[in-house]
Amino acid sequence: MPDAAIPGAQLQQGISTLGNLSMAYTLPCNTQFTFGLVVGSQTFVLDQSSLIVTMSNGQCVSGIEAWTDPQQAQYMFGSRFLSTVYL
Repeated sequence: MPDAAIPGAQLQQGISTLGNLSMAYTLPCNTQFTFGLVVGSQTFVLDQSSLIVTMSNGQCVSGIEAWTDPQQAQYMFGSRFLSTVYL
């Protein structure tokens, strides 16, 4: 999760795209990172330009969110991921 890999990232409730089902990470807006996802034999790499969203209040939020239910074992990849690897 981003809080383990990105200094200053903090998990926050109330700013997710899925309401009470998930929580989003706030992080410094100047964060530089890459995120790699392996599906089968294909590796998809995204960088901060695809995964950091600047909110209207100037706060930056990661496109990677965490489920509020710790038993949730599924992952969901949304439009930011799909628009980078598919389009």
